[in-house]
Amino acid sequence: MIEKGFGKVVIGIMRKGDHVISVTSELVAIQRKNGEVDIIPLLRDETGLRVDTEGIVTIGYGYNTVGATRKIFAYGILFMLPFLFVFDFRLDVQKMIKPEYALNLIYLGLGASALCFVTWNYAVKVLGAVKTSVYLYIVPVITVVTSVIVLKEEITWVAAIGIGLTLIGLFLSESKLN
Repeated sequence: MIEKGFGKVVIGIMRKGDHVISVTSELVAIQRKNGEVDIIPLLRDETGLRVDTEGIVTIGYGYNTVGATRKIFAYGILFMLPFLFVFDFRLDVQKMIKPEYALNLIYLGLGASALCFVTWNYAVKVLGAVKTSVYLYIVPVITVVTSVIVLKEEITWVAAIGIGLTLIGLFLSESKLN
């Protein structure tokens, strides 16, 4: 039940976890549990106010991240198929059944590709596309730090300057300074 002024409007489209953001005489804005916002127009007729179910507008990132990843992979495979013929591709099944090749392909397919796409899409869903894209710039910094820790590499002065400029750029892009 949504109260507005002296009258009450009963809307049967609320779900568990939803909450009303705004109510006017012309619309109701409901934030869904998944973060989407539904703008629901109200029509006035002889019986009072009623919901215009045809005019509902949904704003937000309500897609399924695994489903989106599956679709991205399907399109990727579809658009790569013609190039198999252009670049003289030959499938060698004998190599594919060797454990070192099979395990590498499984790792690249599930870990380095599918898992990364799912987590990226989840980050976009939670943070938004703009804020998530800003954090792409921290990847080179993480790469340099990881190479120092894992590979025992030394940070060169060029890498140090790059890290400094990257962090300054991130700070400036996220700060409220104009």
